Amino acid sequence: MAQSAGQRRLWALAETLLPRRDVGRFNQALMELGSQICTPREPRCDSCPVVTLCPTYSQGLQDVIPRPKPKPAVEDVQEAAVVVHRRRQVLLVRRGEGQRWAGLWDFPRFAVSAVLGPAALRRELAENVRLATGYVVEPRNHLATIKHGVTRFRITLQCHQSRYVRRDRSHPLPAEHRWLRIGQLEGYPLSVTGRKLARMLAERISDPLIRRGNYVHPVNGYNSSNAAEKAP
Repeated sequence: MAQSAGQRRLWALAETLLPRRDVGRFNQALMELGSQICTPREPRCDSCPVVTLCPTYSQGLQDVIPRPKPKPAVEDVQEAAVVVHRRRQVLLVRRGEGQRWAGLWDFPRFAVSAVLGPAALRRELAENVRLATGYVVEPRNHLATIKHGVTRFRITLQCHQSRYVRRDRSHPLPAEHRWLRIGQLEGYPLSVTGRKLARMLAERISDPLIRRGNYVHPVNGYNSSNAAEKAP
């Protein structure tokens, strides 16, 4: 009865059984019957107050109904998240409707080929960032690998850092995006993996130099007290 047609039949039947008064009490009793007596596995039929009305019990089918739902096949997915650095800021984009974690903020993220050499991977990262954000970037170092699961997907997320180069005006910017300092990321609702990545970035810049007013760039490694920053 998991299909929509079966569900409609059950709802129609349930409406014919509802009493004219005390519907809330009736529904509460049914919910308690289902949670405490008529459970999907090992139902307590000997304690059921309506066992004489139950066709499943009369036919001896209480141990096979309902049938367990088949477990969905697990699918391995390779994805990449790219931290785009521009001066002391990084790029966040808001996940759109229909995407995983819709409404949350994240670093540019997309599917990638499973097996690529270093040069081919850099080209794929740069192209995907350009298509997704409208920004041309120069991929740099690999930051971390995060493995996690979402529904039936087993995801390997390769996290990379990159340097902002320029705007590609032939592609539109994301509908919602922000350039933020790493210290500001904590104030945004990020995806679970986005939060982990943000904390990694914060740890990488939590150097005593920061407290003395100097800034060590996570990608380029320069010290801002000794090198002038130029607007890209």
